[in-house]
Amino acid sequence: MFFSVQYGIDNFHRLLNADVTNDILLDFLLTRAMTDLAKQLEAKKAETKSASLKLNRLQEKQRKQIAEVESSLKELEEKAASRPASAAEAEEQPPQPPPAAAKGKDAKKDAKKGGGKEAPTEEPPEALTPRGELRTKLEAQKKTLEEAEAAVKRRGAILKELERHEYVMNYVSKVDIEEDGRCLDLRAAPTAMARTMVALHKTYSLLAIPPEAPSSPASGGPPSRPGSKEAAGRKKREETTAIAGGDGADQEQQEELLSPPTSPFSLVFPLPSPDAPKEEAEEVKDDKGKGAKGGKKK
Repeated sequence: MFFSVQYGIDNFHRLLNADVTNDILLDFLLTRAMTDLAKQLEAKKAETKSASLKLNRLQEKQRKQIAEVESSLKELEEKAASRPASAAEAEEQPPQPPPAAAKGKDAKKDAKKGGGKEAPTEEPPEALTPRGELRTKLEAQKKTLEEAEAAVKRRGAILKELERHEYVMNYVSKVDIEEDGRCLDLRAAPTAMARTMVALHKTYSLLAIPPEAPSSPASGGPPSRPGSKEAAGRKKREETTAIAGGDGADQEQQEELLSPPTSPFSLVFPLPSPDAPKEEAEEVKDDKGKGAKGGKKK
């Protein structure tokens, strides 16, 4: 005699007994879901803000390291520019192990081949010089900083979504359940047993009904909202805009984000992923792999 209803974030499901009347079931769902949703959103906000703070600290650390490497690189380049070309080239040479002394016939062969002259030394690869090593290190640090900045932006998008979900919860007057976007409209038969209108062992989604919304999403026009709700909505929008510090286009976008719902809406709250998109992660991995192969080849 049980079925489940999904709502909130992180694929949350609640198991329910269908052997009750629809009005009792929906009243229980309304009370319980509002409590669960408030806890879920608050916990997710705290988790996301904590992750953002850690990423901000990482960004500060990377910026300091980048500044230090850039300063060291600048010093090397200034020294190289102020010295003769031969001295600068010698300074750029990495330390080389002494060549092994040839003996017997090998020594004679080497002397014959070389004609008594020293073998020409090959120029070291750019990546193995002090300046090259600093450039490689600088590039890696800048890449890490870019990744941290992108991660902070993704978490900022999550926080905006959480604020929007918290806002629309102020406009939940009643609830119903839906399947694939179709409302089951249990409110239309309050004294009927829920087991006569739902399939057992099945999962449905929770649907929010704004104040004075029509019984079914398919019928009637947009619901009228009491003045108190609209006042609360305006106050919330003003507070959010003040926090964001935006105006113009940003303010219009925020107004649209926190506009009061005018029709029944799902209480299953999707959130953006905090992780990098799969394509972006694979691209970063490929770039690192190519860099490593390139270094080995040189």
